[in-house]
Amino acid sequence: MAKFNTEQAGNSLVVRCEDHLNHANGQEGIEIIQGAFDRAKISGSGIIRIVLDLREKFEFDHAFLRGVSRVALEMRKHGIALLALGVPPTARNLLKETGMDSAIRVVTLEDLSEKKADASAPAARKSPAIDVAFINPFLEGVLHVLKVQCSLDATGKPLALKDPNQRYTSDIAGVIGIVSKSFSGSVSICFPSATFLGIMSRMLGEEYTEITRDLEDGAGELLNMIFGHAKKVLNEKGYTLDKAIPTIVRGDNIEMRQISPGPTVILPFTSPVGDFRVEVSVDRPFSEKN
Repeated sequence: MAKFNTEQAGNSLVVRCEDHLNHANGQEGIEIIQGAFDRAKISGSGIIRIVLDLREKFEFDHAFLRGVSRVALEMRKHGIALLALGVPPTARNLLKETGMDSAIRVVTLEDLSEKKADASAPAARKSPAIDVAFINPFLEGVLHVLKVQCSLDATGKPLALKDPNQRYTSDIAGVIGIVSKSFSGSVSICFPSATFLGIMSRMLGEEYTEITRDLEDGAGELLNMIFGHAKKVLNEKGYTLDKAIPTIVRGDNIEMRQISPGPTVILPFTSPVGDFRVEVSVDRPFSEKN
């Protein structure tokens, strides 16, 4: 059995091979990579790449390549890259011969340096301004509030910067302003009708089939509780967020447009009653604190 250590380093999840990995235990390596990918998908931690550190201790074989390539291709659909570090020359040649080097990218320590632009990994260039310490309290707030108030287990999917060329629609949304001494922005929670009705039915203990004026207030109540959770955590870290009152926006396939010039981060969620998302936008890079 090969030994592995997994640790997060910034926006990378590093899977380090501590023992020689070969055909006999290659399946274990595939399972470890799959587990790392599953962790990156559901944690909402901002992980954009998984680095397999082989330390020159690895013998690639075709069975392993097929297994890892399947995982790598699925990872790419979620904007997560699979990189291999410390690949022996013979294994590197096999990757090229089989064409698998497009799915499993061989890198050096220099390639992973913060100072070097990674032209073949656009996701890495797209997300460096996201401060996970700022975003995570909102993600945690969503999961906590839905669990406590609605007995609903939601799951966070990988976060991403909002693409200005893509349409993000919803049928009802709650919007709340972020006000601080040194920056401002907004938080929105956006639902399709079916998801919102399912959540409200769980929250109020009664089956709802249409969104009424009274039911609309539920979006604001949820957002208020989520923002309250995040504000408490962030203020303890020095962000000094002020109180704010949510606003409800409703319509068919509405699009939320933040007026903040800063980036907008999409936090997608899935739940037993449907998918929804949270959008967080501030007027300066998330990597800067007041």
